[in-house]
Amino acid sequence: MMDPGGLGKMDMTHQKRLSLWAGGIGLLAALLLVWLPDWGPVALSVPGAHEQAADLGRELLGRSMFIFQSAGLTILTAMIAATMVAIVPNAEQRK
Repeated sequence: MMDPGGLGKMDMTHQKRLSLWAGGIGLLAALLLVWLPDWGPVALSVPGAHEQAADLGRELLGRSMFIFQSAGLTILTAMIAATMVAIVPNAEQRK
């Protein structure tokens, strides 16, 4: 198998011991957060599927819709502006 540039044996992590310790502590903290707190009783009454779908639709199409549309329009505008800035006109287009 080819080894372009001799990078096959290269290790891309820095401070490997520190990162392993940080990951282990993070995992332990997450597990303790799941197991130790008293999460309270399980929901005794759950609305039906039709009512859950209607509530979700009201939430998405109600107050959250403006936020999603604004974010989408902002991202689209930024992509168009970045494309316009990145395109450099050549000598034929400048004439």
